Amino acid sequence: MSLLLPPASSALRSLFDVAQLAALASPAGRAQLSTLPQARTSAAAFMAAEPSARSVQSLVLRANGDLALMRFGPRGGKSVLWNFGRL
Repeated sequence: MSLLLPPASSALRSLFDVAQLAALASPAGRAQLSTLPQARTSAAAFMAAEPSARSVQSLVLRANGDLALMRFGPRGGKSVLWNFGRL
């Protein structure tokens, strides 16, 4: 298993910690990853509590086994910022 990281010059690198990503990608750390429905619910709850929040970024374990960095908007929109590949 090797994860595809954004280039070092990319602004996406500031949205996650590479060491934390490696720990979450390990078999023991995968249990801590959110699924898409869990991440969407968590993002909605955070934005309801913080009205000034414009978006929430989260590492998400997708149904197909891919690890993705996703952005959730205040009205329920979602987008994949980066797909790290299959775990």
